[in-house]
Amino acid sequence: MLQKIILITSVLFISNFSYATFIIEPSAGYRQETVKLTDLSQVESQIKINSPVFGLKLGFTNAFGISFDLAGSRSSGKADLTPVVAIPPDYSHTVGSVQIGVNAMGLLKIYLGYVVFDELELQSNSSFQGYKFKGQGFQAGLMTFPLPRLGLGFQYNVHQFKEISGTNFNLGPDLKNYYTKVDVQDISATLSFLF
Repeated sequence: MLQKIILITSVLFISNFSYATFIIEPSAGYRQETVKLTDLSQVESQIKINSPVFGLKLGFTNAFGISFDLAGSRSSGKADLTPVVAIPPDYSHTVGSVQIGVNAMGLLKIYLGYVVFDELELQSNSSFQGYKFKGQGFQAGLMTFPLPRLGLGFQYNVHQFKEISGTNFNLGPDLKNYYTKVDVQDISATLSFLF
């Protein structure tokens, strides 16, 4: 029985692959991100990151309107820290994910994603000792196409950082060695163009 299901699924997938629409989709927009940290002595701190975000998707949509995409995005700018530091640090955030979505007649697309590469770095300066988070995460997004090939998208990310590195973090890379709770979420709005 399992072999029949695999065979039927394979035939449907391969037969619809020939009708697939391949896409290249660059995007630009704005991301708002908040990182809330609670250390082992229950002291809370926060990082707010608001800046432009640039992305690229490569993928295809089959005849049934199911899309499979590889997506990447990068943002950078100044981070606002609480407690405040004299000179806010520069940051960069790079995200790489795989996404599966459903398209409704080319007017609306809903998708879910798994973040396979997630790296947030705060850079050192004269008043701040920098560090870097690494991990995975999850995404949910919605896109609409007000004009042919022009997309307006909204995406929500939940980041699950597992590792940290930096000068002040010498107990190994495991985030649990330094923090009891790490809550990282962001929302972004983007404009994209489909090729």
